[in-house]
Amino acid sequence: MEMATVFLELHRVLKPGGHMVVEIGGLRPKKVRWDEVILECALVAGFQEVAIVTNRSLSVAPDQTRRGSRCQFEEVLVLTKPLTALGSALRE
Repeated sequence: MEMATVFLELHRVLKPGGHMVVEIGGLRPKKVRWDEVILECALVAGFQEVAIVTNRSLSVAPDQTRRGSRCQFEEVLVLTKPLTALGSALRE
């Protein structure tokens, strides 16, 4: 799975104790819970969840015509790379 490979590489290059933010734009409500899919990939790669920030219908995002449109749902995952090697031990 490509997404899992991306998170493994992000984990490799991020300094221990470093943080990463992943924006999940207007991908919900859909049949697939992308927040859960992305979080699972991040956890398997060795990241730890810090926070999940949810914003409903408050932001304006540009659409293809540059007029802007309302996002129905927006979510941000805040992740950290642990200071210990526990995350890398889980991947092996």
